[in-house]
Amino acid sequence: MEKESIAYFYLQYGQTAKQRFYSEPRMCVTHVEREHMSIDAVGIPEFYCKKSGVKRFWEKYKKSISDKSAGAGGEEKRSSEDRKELEKAANHQDRKGLKEKTGGETEKILKKESAAEINEAWEEKILEKELRRYLERSGAEWCWYGEDTAKFLGVKQPEIPFFFMEEMLDRYGVRERLILIGESNPLFDLIFQNDMAKVNFLQISAHEPEKFEDRAEWLYETYGIATVFQRQRVILSGSGQAETLVIDMAEDDGADINISDLPAGTVYMDMGSKEKKRRQILKRNKNIRYLSPESLLNKWCHLDTNVQNGYNTRVN
Repeated sequence: MEKESIAYFYLQYGQTAKQRFYSEPRMCVTHVEREHMSIDAVGIPEFYCKKSGVKRFWEKYKKSISDKSAGAGGEEKRSSEDRKELEKAANHQDRKGLKEKTGGETEKILKKESAAEINEAWEEKILEKELRRYLERSGAEWCWYGEDTAKFLGVKQPEIPFFFMEEMLDRYGVRERLILIGESNPLFDLIFQNDMAKVNFLQISAHEPEKFEDRAEWLYETYGIATVFQRQRVILSGSGQAETLVIDMAEDDGADINISDLPAGTVYMDMGSKEKKRRQILKRNKNIRYLSPESLLNKWCHLDTNVQNGYNTRVN
């Protein structure tokens, strides 16, 4: 069976792509081979480069000279001679000349600015070019990124490829109690067709449960399972402490999901990788094992998501 390949882009908070103004932008790439897929994890630095405060100051100052010479802001126009002298001092970064011309006020600002480095944001076209370059280099058939990275890029988060959801199911397995959240979709159909033999409790939480009625009738005739439908997503406790799997395909943040009665050790698969949903789920029931495509990719690629260590940095 031929392996699937995926490029996983993730955001590296606080990192810069260029360490020097003359260097090439670089992204951290981690290649991981698994049994059924190959993964290229590409870290996107939050910033394009670090610019010294001094350099930024000179750029601002040269612009201010030009603006004021045109009478911007209602200020008195500079004389042609004064403007030329100031531009000369700014172009040559002549601190002494600038101090003489401005009575020392600029020197105070310059000393303050020189102690700081400023992170410069990506330009959209440059970032797009770099991402395309890394994607072409990886040769991956699929590209995916999480919610935070999508917001950073200003694009919609893509759906996780179907083969990845199959991999999650194969790895963790359908359990005695099965709870499905979301509308009718190919993953649920696959589970109904292939993985219901070990299930003795099925709950479906959907806004349109009537679309599952034919399938529910078939499940009852084939396996003797009576499907419990819930329009509101209140997860039932079921009986005892049976092993439970929740598969959540809903696109929202899960604010109305009641999970307090789920038994310890429940596996909760959030296929949308919603950060707010993750926090809510773990806050409401700390005994649940939360899994998502993003959390598994971070784990498989050895990316440390502890903010104290540098969010999404490679660890050995």
